[in-house]
Amino acid sequence: MCKATGGVYQVILAEGGTVVGEIYFNYSSMVTLSARDLRWTQSFEYSPTYAWGLLGTPTLWSVPDCMFYCTLVGGNPPTGSPLNNLSGSATFTSTRLPGQVWGARSDWGFWIVNPATLNKVTPTLWANYPGHRCDDALPGGSEGCANQDFVPTLEVPESRYPMYAFHIRHAINTTNLPSQLTRTTNSAVIDANRSTSCPTGPSYPRPAGHTCDEYPFASTTQGAVANPAGFTFNFDTKRLGRLVCQVPWLTEHRSTTNRGHSVCMIPAAQNSLGGSDLQSFFLDNRVIDRDNFNVRA
Repeated sequence: MCKATGGVYQVILAEGGTVVGEIYFNYSSMVTLSARDLRWTQSFEYSPTYAWGLLGTPTLWSVPDCMFYCTLVGGNPPTGSPLNNLSGSATFTSTRLPGQVWGARSDWGFWIVNPATLNKVTPTLWANYPGHRCDDALPGGSEGCANQDFVPTLEVPESRYPMYAFHIRHAINTTNLPSQLTRTTNSAVIDANRSTSCPTGPSYPRPAGHTCDEYPFASTTQGAVANPAGFTFNFDTKRLGRLVCQVPWLTEHRSTTNRGHSVCMIPAAQNSLGGSDLQSFFLDNRVIDRDNFNVRA
């Protein structure tokens, strides 16, 4: 996450006096988070774009600072002439709150000192980084931090698991099923979603070497319990391609109305790999309970 803006430093030598010099500049600050660590780095970059007049001997000073629920671990804040490019970085960390979700925020400020001017020290300019989310609420993962305003996208490539990707693609593109889902970590909801979409018993056969796959995923609030009108696919067309799901207990998809979830029998290895990739995606992007994510197949 980053913020960038610009400004102008004016040199005034006496009360009520005119501006005798100016430095126009840009500055930016970027925060890099770790999905599996409570540490993050914040960088600072300053660059002058134009200067004129009597400037004296100004010096730019800068400082990284912890603003909310963090500790400054270390850094190299730059100091030097505001006529030169200056940059630095700092590392921060937050204290773990077991099982909790919390906000954290660092920032970077700078000011200019010039003994020859009326106002020898300027007010501090801050990057105004808005902060981010840290948590210890990710099932199967360690604590870490993420940008709560970013909605990650799960890519489901056909080259990796053709039948699995076909099913998800058709469930999204040829019906009204959503491509943005909301994760649930409630095990009771997840189990209920699975038992609704993929029940077991003699009336619900699995072809040899195949397992039952559902979309929306069982680990989402849009799963089969919330949308119990199930359907399946069996077609072979030039426009849509071939998808034979072998789910005899459900109606084949015929329209985009009154359909809540899709079920298809997928080769077991592909289905297992897809499920493993989904869990890795949750970990790598810190998708916790009630977080949204996108799906693209």
